[in-house]
Amino acid sequence: MLYPSLDIKILPGENTDLKYTNFTWNVTSYGNYTLVVQLYFETPEFISQRADVEWLQIVIRNNLLFMSKSGHLIDQDTTLKRKLLPQLKTSDEEGKSTTFLRGLKATRTTSAVVVTVLLILHFLLKLALNHLWSMIDSQQLIVLLPLLDIRLPAKTNLTFSFLMQIAAFDYIETGYYFEKMFETQSSEPLD
Repeated sequence: MLYPSLDIKILPGENTDLKYTNFTWNVTSYGNYTLVVQLYFETPEFISQRADVEWLQIVIRNNLLFMSKSGHLIDQDTTLKRKLLPQLKTSDEEGKSTTFLRGLKATRTTSAVVVTVLLILHFLLKLALNHLWSMIDSQQLIVLLPLLDIRLPAKTNLTFSFLMQIAAFDYIETGYYFEKMFETQSSEPLD
C-alpha cells in the first residue's frame, strides 16, 4: 500500500556512474508523525564518495496517507530532497569484516604504535632528566659545602670559587648592562 504512495529515487551527480546507484528500499518502522525508510544499495562504497554527491529524492504521490506535524495534509506530489552521505559497505560475499571494522583495526594498530613510541620516548627522556636533576642536586651540595665550618686546602677553595661562579651564573659580567637597562648610577657607600 505504501509503495505506490512514495516514489524514491537517486539523483546522480555530474560524474556519477548510474550502474552504482541501484538500490532497493523498505519501510522499517512508522509512527504518528514518522516513517523510517531503509535504503539498500547494491554498491554502497560508490555512493557520495566524490565531490559531486548524489541526492535522495522522495515524492509523495498519495497525500491522503501523510500529514505534517501540525496536523495538515501534505500537498500532492510534495518532493523531499536530501544529500546522500557516503555509505559504508556492510559486508562482502566471503563474510569478510566490514570496511568500518577494517578502518577500526588500522586505527587500533596505529594507536598502539604511537603509544609504544611515546612510552619509549618518555622512558628515555625520564632517564635523561633524572640524570640531569641528580647532577644539579650534586652541584648544589658541592657548592654549598664551603658554608660548613671546615678548613679546606687552598686549591679546594679555589675550585669551589670556580664552581660557585658556574652555579651563580657569574661568568657573564652584568654590571654595565644592569646600569644601562635600569638607568642606575654607581655611587659611593653611605657609611
